Amino acid sequence: MIVEKGPNWFSIRSTFLPIILSYKKMKIFKHSFLGDETFLQTILSNYRPKQLKDDNEMAARYIDWQRGKPYTFTEKDVLELAKIKNFLKS
Repeated sequence: MIVEKGPNWFSIRSTFLPIILSYKKMKIFKHSFLGDETFLQTILSNYRPKQLKDDNEMAARYIDWQRGKPYTFTEKDVLELAKIKNFLKS
């Protein structure tokens, strides 16, 4: 078994919840150090996008607190979000 690491704050799809909840080897994390940064990453390692170069890419967030609490982006904001995404890549 290869133990993976990554940020403890990230987004996943709800389809991964049954995979996490039915994981049979959960006891291996019982006495781990920084378990919150290893157990979900290890369980879901087969589903991790291969193109990620950095763990921080999984936790990237853009929240606009100026226009809302937070602002809810819609289709009209696609160009704005694309510019931000491309800016963060460079």
